[in-house]
Amino acid sequence: MNTAVVAATLAVGLGGSSLSFAGPSQEPAGRLTCTDPRAFHDGDTFTCGHEAGFVRVRVAGIDAPETGQGFWRVSRDLLRKRAIPGTVVDCYKVDAYERQVCRVASPTGADIPLELVQTGLAWHSRKYAFEQQPEERERYEAAEALARERELGLWSQSDPQEPTECRALRKQRQKCR
Repeated sequence: MNTAVVAATLAVGLGGSSLSFAGPSQEPAGRLTCTDPRAFHDGDTFTCGHEAGFVRVRVAGIDAPETGQGFWRVSRDLLRKRAIPGTVVDCYKVDAYERQVCRVASPTGADIPLELVQTGLAWHSRKYAFEQQPEERERYEAAEALARERELGLWSQSDPQEPTECRALRKQRQKCR
């Protein structure tokens, strides 16, 4: 029986109540070791191949430049260089695009997204800062402040456009910078 039939049957069985069926829910993957990191889309999204398959990872704590924005390739390339076999992802939720949202550490334990912020290749994601531990949030905030002060990476631009602004413009079929 397909999901539309199940949803309709349930709606009728519930006396015609309005019922929304969004499909199967996906659970957070938990802690995984990536044996085959691949498909680096930008500086905050990649695929983690592990012993049981693949998960699409959205790196937690940061927002990297969108494809086509200044420094997006440099950001993506640093993530690709750091997220090597043995990288550990600790996934704690699934986002609206069905990506696993994960803290990401190198095989040596280094905080990869923090390095992206420190080098000026990603913003600290203040929108989701509440998901970080207080010490982690403080490190990311301080790292971004220092990168801005030193004009590193994207902060060397006169007015870098945040990825959230770029995504909003693209939804309106406008170009971002």
